[in-house]
Amino acid sequence: MINKKEFKKAIAEPLRASGFLSRGQTWYLDGQDAIAIINIQKYEYSEMYFINVAFWLKALGYMEFPPAHKCHLDFRVESLFPQHRELLIASCTLTEADEDNVRWLKAFIVDELVPFCRECLQQSQLKIFYKEGRFLEGMVRKEAKTVLSNGSS
Repeated sequence: MINKKEFKKAIAEPLRASGFLSRGQTWYLDGQDAIAIINIQKYEYSEMYFINVAFWLKALGYMEFPPAHKCHLDFRVESLFPQHRELLIASCTLTEADEDNVRWLKAFIVDELVPFCRECLQQSQLKIFYKEGRFLEGMVRKEAKTVLSNGSS
């Protein structure tokens, strides 16, 4: 079992070290074509947290610190990385997680989540992921679908 402070630190440290700026429980990485947003949200019925990953497309307007729920693309992290679904859920459930989960979560953020977010700062890469079906589980707003399905970058 880990406490809330340890869990939040496991997320904040690698994101901060990777250049994300924080506002509360939300971290932002501003790029050429998009802003990547990572947000943690507590499940109200247990000691579980969700890690939300969202992208704001600058082609559809600019907002310095967009809330994740207003972004053009919005996902739970486990839907973007289904191969890690069970470990992500266990690592985000404070009553189940232990120090090994914390270490794994930090490594996952550094080795997989941050590089993925960096790739998604380019509209051309977002289009590739969209066409490959990587964004099927989650929310892609209608205006983002139009941008991402368009042939030009």
